[in-house]
This record gives sequence, structure tokens and C-alpha cells, in this order.
Amino acid sequence: MPTNKKLFLILLILSLSAPALAKVYKWTDASGTTHYTATPPPTKIKVKSSQELKIHKTPKSSLTHRGNAVAQYQKKSMTGKNDNQNRQSQEESIAEKAHDKCQKAISNIPKVLDETEKLLRMGRRTGRLSDADYEKKLKVVRKGRRTIPTYSKCIDEYKHNNKERGRINQFADNDAQSVLGMIMLEGALKHARKSIQK
Repeated sequence: MPTNKKLFLILLILSLSAPALAKVYKWTDASGTTHYTATPPPTKIKVKSSQELKIHKTPKSSLTHRGNAVAQYQKKSMTGKNDNQNRQSQEESIAEKAHDKCQKAISNIPKVLDETEKLLRMGRRTGRLSDADYEKKLKVVRKGRRTIPTYSKCIDEYKHNNKERGRINQFADNDAQSVLGMIMLEGALKHARKSIQK
């Protein structure tokens, strides 16, 4: 549909609710283009046909209200598009980070487990851990060595689980001793919370 016809239909639709009448001129120039104007066709231009249309005139206040409603609708639809684009961009960014972070985290896990074993041996030597506690905790470390997540599982969890993403970042971004310290602190805090709740 040509732009002039669209404009005419928009004007016609907007005018239906208004009480006053206005003149609109429809005319076709020599090249066959149809024009809709508020003034008669220029006398200098060769006109094939001309017609005066009477349509209802919309008050300015009504146009302003409609204009605001259209602007709000457009803003909402653009915001929705922007939200979708932002969400998609964020998901792509997370996917890109997942590969790097998982590679680093998986290579760091054995180092953290080595540091844990050193601490357990030291605790046993100094008498802070009984033989039974040492064996119990050593089993957990050995189980950890057997259950290091696969690369694909790590990436999947990084993309879809915020809590696991935090843990993976922790392993990827810190050295083994720092990670171990954070894990121990986390364990101490859990123990303290349980003690307080009792």
C-alpha cells in the first residue's frame, strides 16, 4: 500500500471519533501519484483528477492522548525487544565464560584435593585429628578424586545453575590454598549455624 494511502487511512481512522469536520483534498498528479492534502492541489501542477473529502476533525487534545498511547506502546515493545536481546547477550556471555572457567576449575580440583590431604596429614600428625576422623575425611577426598565432574557436566551446570556457577568460578579464579580456605570457612560457618540453631 502506498504511503499516501496509509496516511489517508490513519487520518480517516483518527478522525472518526471527533465531532468537527475538516476538508481533505485527494488529487492525482500527471505521473499517476495520488496525494492527500489539507489544501487544494497547486495550480502550477498538472492534475489528472481532484476531489474534496469531508472528514471529522480530531481535537488536538485527542491526538496528543493517542500520540502518548502510541509512544508508550512503542516504548514497551522496544523494551521487550531490548530485554530479550539483553537476556540473549547475557546467555551468550555465560556460555563463552563456561568453557574457560570449567577448564580452569577442573584442572584446579586435583590441586585442592592435594592441599586437603596435606592438611589432613598435618592434623593427624599434630593430634588435632584422630585416626578415625582422618580416615573418614580421607575417604571424602578420595571420593572427590573419583567424582571430578566431566567437562560437559561442568559447562551445563555453569550455564544453568547460579550456585554451581559461583563454585566453579571459585575453583577457576583462585589458587588451591585459597579455594581450600574458602571451603573450610564455608564448612565452619555451616557448623556454627547448626550450633546456634540447637
